[in-house]
This record gives sequence, structure tokens and C-alpha cells, in this order.
Amino acid sequence: MAAAPRISPTELFSPGDWAPFREKSAWKGPSLAAVWRAYFALWLLPMATWFPLVTRLRNIAEHACVENSATDPFRAARTTRAAWWERAFIAPYWVNFHAEHHLFMHVRCDRLPALHRALVEKGHGDRMEIAPGYLSVLREATARKRTL
Repeated sequence: MAAAPRISPTELFSPGDWAPFREKSAWKGPSLAAVWRAYFALWLLPMATWFPLVTRLRNIAEHACVENSATDPFRAARTTRAAWWERAFIAPYWVNFHAEHHLFMHVRCDRLPALHRALVEKGHGDRMEIAPGYLSVLREATARKRTL
């Protein structure tokens, strides 16, 4: 399958409109030391249970059942509107804005919601696959297609 063609930000935005999305993060995050026993309960156990489940769910939500994904860069992935609890447990760091991430991979994750709004305001929302939530994507992915 051929990859969708790349889009330059200058094709969609003026330099002034694109400026807020160009900034790179300087925050590196502090390194936290923990009790060695907590490593198993807080790292290895979730890596063996919760992480594979959430990773599979996000992979389905981001890429499954998206039509014309090979030819249109706006359709290479799906954006899923996430409730607060979905953002907390399934899609932290704005990973639910996956179509925007595929379009402009260099945009910081905290700027993806603003980029989504900017793309919709510029009239590109109709070209994107946008789902109302993770449950609706799972329903679509598991629905049986009837043949006539």
C-alpha cells in the first residue's frame, strides 16, 4: 500500500497562522526515584495487562476502517473525540488527535487540539475522519457488513 502524499503547512496556513504550532518544547520532565518494589506493581504489571489493551484499542481507533487512507493525507488516520475519562485512561497527551498528528508530526502534543480547530476553521474538517468516541469506533470496527 502506498503512503499518502505529504502536506506542507504552507499549503494550508499562512506563516502567521502556523507560528503557534512551530514552537518546540523545552520541558524534559523530572526523573523520579521510586521504591524498588513499586517498579513491579506500577510498571511491569500495567505493561503486561493495561498497556496492551489500551494500545490495541487506540490502534483500532486511530487506523481501522478509514476509507481512502492511502491516497488522501487527511484520511491517513482518525481523530476521536474523547471524554475526560477516555483522555485520562486511554488517550493521554492528546493522542486522540491522531489525524492531525499524521498531517503534521512535528507539532507538540499539547497544540494538537488547537491545530484541529484551525484545520476545521480552514474548511478541512469534512476531509478528516472524526469519530464521536472510542466506543463508536469499536462498534464500527466490529459491525458485520451485510452483503446483498
